[in-house]
Amino acid sequence: MKRLNLLHSICLAGSAIVPFAMATAAHAAPAGYDKIDNVVVIYAENRSFDNLYGSFPGADGLSNATADRARQLDRDGQPLSELPPAWGGLTAKGVSPAVTEAQSAHLANASFAIDDPKGFAEAPSVITRDLWHRFYQEQMQIDGGKNDKFVAWADSGSLVMGHYDGSILPMWQVAKKYVMADNFFQGAFGGSFLNHFALVCACAPYYPDADKSPAKPTIAKVDADGTSLTVAENAPKSALEGAPKFVSDFYKPQGNLNEHGGYADVSSGDQHLADIVSHLEKSPQWAHMLVIVTYDENGGFWDHVAPPKADRWGPGNRIPAFIISPFAKGGMVDHTQYDTTSIIRFITARYDLPVLPGILARDRALRNNDRPPMGDLTAALDLTH
Repeated sequence: MKRLNLLHSICLAGSAIVPFAMATAAHAAPAGYDKIDNVVVIYAENRSFDNLYGSFPGADGLSNATADRARQLDRDGQPLSELPPAWGGLTAKGVSPAVTEAQSAHLANASFAIDDPKGFAEAPSVITRDLWHRFYQEQMQIDGGKNDKFVAWADSGSLVMGHYDGSILPMWQVAKKYVMADNFFQGAFGGSFLNHFALVCACAPYYPDADKSPAKPTIAKVDADGTSLTVAENAPKSALEGAPKFVSDFYKPQGNLNEHGGYADVSSGDQHLADIVSHLEKSPQWAHMLVIVTYDENGGFWDHVAPPKADRWGPGNRIPAFIISPFAKGGMVDHTQYDTTSIIRFITARYDLPVLPGILARDRALRNNDRPPMGDLTAALDLTH
């Protein structure tokens, strides 16, 4: 029985590599899969694909986001006349010089470059404020696949529509060298905690009797449709008037290198990612290694690509993902449909392990919605030689 160096995870709440899972198997891998012995996952935080890589060459990016696709609707379903201010300001508290709420007002109803030198000129090294990225709010933002109510159901106003020129980031060059996956979705709607479960077990945690627990004040009232929250009577009627409020309206430990809005900037985290990849390329295990660099979820940022409809839990929004290996088809943009569970799909196929119930449920839900199953990352790899 061969022991597998199955998976290591780098949580960018810190920079240590920690064991994530181990397994043993007696079965042979599918042809070619046995070339990979080490799988490393680097999990950054809270960025949509368009937010950082919307202009990556050959990717389904912002150039495909037509004006109608980017136009945001108000809470009543009518187009917004303009974007609201970034409620609370564009930058995080304590950041100087700050972009105030008033300075962020009257943007056109469209996506915009946060780092535009003729606009806010806020470089990726500047920490912006945090945004809602929650299970029900995200489904309300996606609006049945139109992705046109991100502003309406955000607490940060226009900031959800912001993006950067990612070509100045070190990971842009890593993506050009290896594989950029531009059809990779977070495994579940919402935030970090649930998406960590999606990574390790393709499942959701169960919290029995939560309404009788200390978590009770954070439990929101859900509408009969099961996917949206009940709006409070005193909530602003329009996104132009303020952030939404819900009836009885829920995180990974803080780290300055994980790119999470509110306390971390993009540039420092991206440089850290590139540095880790550089070290891994020099490792003695590199010849048999697969590295996946991705984000746990979108952090509330808009993306123009609708997630495929599957089960109650997800998948959620599109996020950046890099597939890095000596077997990677270098310079390729991989358009295969993936989500966070694709990582577990590869590992279970690699060692002929049982298919997890969550993966079976996800595939069944995708099939019921006339969508193909998620890939297992091998479309980005050449394992034939």
